[in-house]
Amino acid sequence: MLKLIDSFAKILGKTVYRIGRISSWALVLLLLTIIINIVLRYCFSRDMIALTELQWHLYGVVVMISLAYAQKEDAHVRVDLIHRYFSPRTKFLIEIFSLLFLLIPLMIFIFLEGIDFTKESFRLGEKSPAPGGLPWRWIIKAFIPIGAILLIINSIARIIRLSTGNETTDTKSNPTD
Repeated sequence: MLKLIDSFAKILGKTVYRIGRISSWALVLLLLTIIINIVLRYCFSRDMIALTELQWHLYGVVVMISLAYAQKEDAHVRVDLIHRYFSPRTKFLIEIFSLLFLLIPLMIFIFLEGIDFTKESFRLGEKSPAPGGLPWRWIIKAFIPIGAILLIINSIARIIRLSTGNETTDTKSNPTD
């Protein structure tokens, strides 16, 4: 049974990893959008509202998707100054507590509110108020619940991996070393 649970956690982790890697291409699109916008603005004195808004949307996608990916890769911010002095058992308890009682409940709230936020935007046919702006604002808003659910999924996988002993709470690298 423990092996089955661990396999499930690995599948969840790999899913988050793959989604993170695929969505990293949004950074390439973001870079191209910024370059095109700069060339249009400074070489041709032409400003495109849609390109500027696309930049904001791509930033939003990258941030929301990369949260779960950063957690999966242990690349998130942690207070290592204090963390490194704790025993492995204390680190384990803090990690489990923070995931179960802080991160997951917060992400459930964000997920539920994000769903309502997205549905309302879709219902209203919300679009950019700027002339020449982007339509379908609900698409970018949909990344709020998507990012939250990915973080929930990865948090559950992390709890399982920590509980089965297949992952530790030690950081992979210490920038002060």
